Amino acid sequence: MAKMQAARSRMLPNIGGPKPGRRLLLARVVASVLLYAAPIWASAVASQKSLRRKMSIPYRLCALRTISGFRTVLDEAATVLAEMLPVDILAKEVEKIWMAQMATRHAVPMDVIRSERATSMATWQERWNTANMGR
Repeated sequence: MAKMQAARSRMLPNIGGPKPGRRLLLARVVASVLLYAAPIWASAVASQKSLRRKMSIPYRLCALRTISGFRTVLDEAATVLAEMLPVDILAKEVEKIWMAQMATRHAVPMDVIRSERATSMATWQERWNTANMGR
């Protein structure tokens, strides 16, 4: 993951470089790598702060590169500006969708995916409302 992030950093300098849309596309690639097997480890990350911190470091760097921000920008502010859900909330969403798929043994209906996304957005909004820094 570190090599992938270093290569991405070389491609995306803070000044100049690709437009925000392309930056966000590359951030989503990193997010998909991070979320590989998320249904298995999502509950462990949610319960242990140290694991959540380890997962959020490369994700935070992606958010910073997406917004062309510096390392002094807080995690919460970077994810809001980049319009990227925090990785722990995203992992929990993937886990719930996977559980729904395993329960039905078929493709998950779009209304389930939309409701999980709405739940994730509400959780993120609540976290942002209660954050005392980054506003």
